[in-house]
Order: sequence, then C-alpha cells, then structure tokens
Amino acid sequence: SLPLLLSCALHGVDAWSMRTVTSYQARVETYAPVWDADQQVFVSGLPSSGNFSFDERYRASMDSITTSSVEGALMYLQRDCIDQGADPTASGCHRRNNVSVITFLEVQIVQPNAALAEYQEQRCMYPEFCPFVVMQDGECAYADAQDDGLASDSSGSSRDHPPECKQFNGLDGQPDIGPCVGAQAFSADMVAPYHDTVWFSYPNSCVTSSWTNGKSDVCREQHKGGLCPFGWQPDGVNCTFSYKILGYLSIDQLVGITAINATSTSSVESSTSGSGSEASAIDSVQKASTKYYKNYNAFCKAGNVEFHSYDQDKTLGLSNVTSIPFWEDPSSLEANFARTRQMIALYNELADEKTNHMQKLPTDLDALRDSNPPCYENAEVCYNAQFGCRRHSYAQ
Repeated sequence: SLPLLLSCALHGVDAWSMRTVTSYQARVETYAPVWDADQQVFVSGLPSSGNFSFDERYRASMDSITTSSVEGALMYLQRDCIDQGADPTASGCHRRNNVSVITFLEVQIVQPNAALAEYQEQRCMYPEFCPFVVMQDGECAYADAQDDGLASDSSGSSRDHPPECKQFNGLDGQPDIGPCVGAQAFSADMVAPYHDTVWFSYPNSCVTSSWTNGKSDVCREQHKGGLCPFGWQPDGVNCTFSYKILGYLSIDQLVGITAINATSTSSVESSTSGSGSEASAIDSVQKASTKYYKNYNAFCKAGNVEFHSYDQDKTLGLSNVTSIPFWEDPSSLEANFARTRQMIALYNELADEKTNHMQKLPTDLDALRDSNPPCYENAEVCYNAQFGCRRHSYAQ
C-alpha cells in the first residue's frame, strides 16, 4: 500500500495518498457465485451458456455495481424486495429482481489522489469515499426521488448521467478524479432500520453505458474503470478496488422457507403490530421437517405470503404487517439487529463446512480495525476532527 504523504505534518495537510483499506461487504443478488476450480476463487454465476471466460466472470461480479455493509445487507432485501403484495402470485411468485442469495465479499480499496483532493473537505460525506452513485445494469444513474439507493424510473443509456458519474473519466467539463468508490450511510430509515448501514458504489469501465446497451470493448478501453485485474492489488493509480468473494447464503434458507413444512395445514404467517422475538427467527431457520418447500417460488405458489405491509402511512415505520416469523417487527431496530446476527451466524456455520470452499466472515472487528490504517491517515476530515474518527463495523 502507498504511504501517507504529508506535505506539512505540523501545520496542515496539503496532499494525501491513501493506504489500503480492507472492508467486508455484502450484495443481495439473483445468481449465486460459482467456484472456479482452476483459479480457486468464486466468480459471478451469471448464466452464459458456458460462453463467459474466467476474466469476464471475475469482472462481472464488480462491474459498476453497488454493495452494502454486512450490517445493512438485509435492509435492501427487507425494504425493497420481499413485499410483493397481499397476493404475490400476481407478480409471478418472484421477489424483486428475483433475488435469491446474499453474497459476502472482502474488498480492498485505495482511492485516486485526485478524488481525495476533490472531496476530502466534505464533512457531510462518508470519510475516505466519494459520493455514492446509483448503478443500474452496470451504468450510473440518477437516484430516485426518495434518494434510497435506487435508480429513477427514467434511467437508461439514452439519458444524461449525474455529474458525479462524469467525474470518473472527466467527461463534459467535470474534473477527472478517476474511478472513485462511493459511499452513503443510511442511518435514519424508518421502514427497515439497520445499525451501520452503508451502501457503496463501484464504478468500472464504460460506466455511462449499460451491460445491454453500449458497453463495448472499445468503450471499456476508452473509459477505464476501478476494478483491478485478477491478482492485482489497488494502488489508486492503475486500479482502485479488488475483491474476493467469501461465499454466499441462500435467502430462502436464512428466512426459514426451506424449513417450513409444506404439508402442514396451519398457516405459516403471523400478523405483527410491534412485538416479536429473536428466538422465533432463529427457530424458523434452524427447524427442519421431512417435507419442506424447495424455494420461495414453491412457497408462494402454495398460497403463502413471505411479507406484506398493509400500512398506508409508513412515515413512522410499519405496524400492520403479515409475515413469516423471520420478518416479524420489521421496523424494530433491535429485531433487525437480531436478524443481522442470525444471518452472520448462519453463514459462518455453513462456511465452516470444508467442502463448499466458503470462508467465514471475521467476528473480531477490533482486530480488523487494527489491521487497517487509522482514519486520520486517509481522511482529512478525520485528521482535522477534534475527536478524530474510529473504525468499528464490517464496512470499516
């Protein structure tokens, strides 16, 4: 990693170079990663009829996409994916984007010097990072009106892009700051509040075009991205981020759908109005039966509802909900914290099995913090803060 450059250590900082930060993140996605036996790593499981090379699959996993902190992985799933109405069969018995797994990643980040110079003095931003940029189908997009990390309805390659997106390659008169990783904290969501939720954006090559419209090899060569080639480490010059997929967790297994008895005549749903327990969620995941639902699609087609809110006004959260036990008390910070702990515990239990190639998430976050550079060495806002900054979460 690059050393910190202090042009005047005693009287202020005029120029910065970032040391490598290791962060653990998650992504809720449609396809489970696949194991590449030759390179001994997980790569994208995007279907391709066998036509994707290793390099293409490696690139696809972080090809202008967004991730979340591990602690906030369930926020997107809970808030945006699982409520398919009182009759989910009307939507084809699929969660939004047909998501099926939570993928866990170890990411190394070194921001470009120009990006640090552009944003270091922005006190309302996440330290060490540029502004979060929405990514849709491999293309940067304007955020929707709710500014909740999702793209606006007008997103598409025929439209303009936000100025932050143009800064990655210095387009249309914007400063050329390089492919800078963005971040945005979501600490005040009332519908699905989760501790330490941070969303990240990773601009790769040809970020102003989508995977299906214009992202050609020529465009990729002309407008470089931040993803390091396989085996490289980021330096902020040749590339800004690298990654390793640790493993993944089936959403159906986590929420307990595959442990629900498909032959039972009793309802698997429960209505909640602000009360629930961590034990019910854990029991739902751990319980096994001789006949159970294969996946969400089968569960839904049998007439069951995973989650639905009848609340007309969601300003203060959700209180009129029907759901399976795992999703009880959706707007309770404590219940959501318990859900996150259960997710991490279940994943690490599965990763302990030697035959699936998966690696555990770390549980000693103090050790992770100590292995990363102090915040004040990378972020001017932390260097100048009266009480500094402190790394404390998986995101770091």
